[in-house]
Amino acid sequence: MKSDSSIPKKTLKHPTNTSSLTNKNTTFSADYSPKGILKNPHIQTVVSSSPLRSAVIRHRARDFLHQSNTIDFLTVKKVRLQIEFTEKNNNQKLAVLLHGWEGSAQSSYIVGLGNTLHKNGYSVARINFRDHGDTHHLNAKPFNSVRLQEVAEAVEFIYQRFAPKKLVMAGFSLGGNFALRLSAYFSGSALPLERTLSVCPAIDPVATTKTLENGPSIYHKYFVKKWRSSLVKKYRYFPEQMRSFKDLEAGSLTGMNAIFVPLHTDFDIPEEYLAAYRITQDTLDTITSPTIVAYAIDDPIIDAADFQQLLPTENVGIVPIGHGGHCAFISDWRLDSWVAEKALAYFEQPKQR
Repeated sequence: MKSDSSIPKKTLKHPTNTSSLTNKNTTFSADYSPKGILKNPHIQTVVSSSPLRSAVIRHRARDFLHQSNTIDFLTVKKVRLQIEFTEKNNNQKLAVLLHGWEGSAQSSYIVGLGNTLHKNGYSVARINFRDHGDTHHLNAKPFNSVRLQEVAEAVEFIYQRFAPKKLVMAGFSLGGNFALRLSAYFSGSALPLERTLSVCPAIDPVATTKTLENGPSIYHKYFVKKWRSSLVKKYRYFPEQMRSFKDLEAGSLTGMNAIFVPLHTDFDIPEEYLAAYRITQDTLDTITSPTIVAYAIDDPIIDAADFQQLLPTENVGIVPIGHGGHCAFISDWRLDSWVAEKALAYFEQPKQR
């Protein structure tokens, strides 16, 4: 893991001394400036995912959550996914939100952004990926990050069912990775995706695995524990998917991938699997609708160096932000989200001509 100070500013392809980015009728302000210990990326990251913040966010969003309904969706290949949908203004504007790995439609950053958008006239669809949000019982085959098609079909279903005049999308961490791949997937299609925001996306999964394993142990242990717990749930519902209890004994992400990948994916080795959902320059070059990639230079989980392999395009802006931790960007001790307000401002910009 590299800290802010270990990344030479002169090597950054994405300037950090600008207050905003303007790119093809798109402006995204990068004016995030936390005070005191909120400048610490670990404080940001840990507080953001804490039970305290979850309780605060859910209390503020209680009306939004009360109005939400669960939609069961079946893909062409009979994959079942769940979508939490909250209607507003006859679905004139609709936002699709994508959570991170081992998060869910109930994650604080998803609920907080959804609540902000809903208050400002958006219907909100919070998609649960396969095996996330207590949906392990819905499908026999486990989740893996290459399964883009089923999420794409869920987005298409949402659009076709509710026919909004405006469709936008936001994703965080692995959800940010999915958002970029979906934005590329839908480019040139009939789906009128107006804008996409990708926050702290996983760019290079191989590098992210190394960052987690070589960085502060709190993050690596967190994801190992969450993934193991998820697999235990899956195997309880579908014991035939488990080869042996020893498969759950690996103590690292690398060790778990060495077992999981050949057993549950179409790849023989972890490196091939992880590379299959990497975000490349070709991914960004394919995108034809306005898209912003916003990342924190001090993110302890997604190394800022991962973004230096990418260049902005006519349609994709890349915005580095000095602080914020991993998908946190907490503004103050009221635990307000800077990202939620900036996402709203970004989505409300006039449609590209």
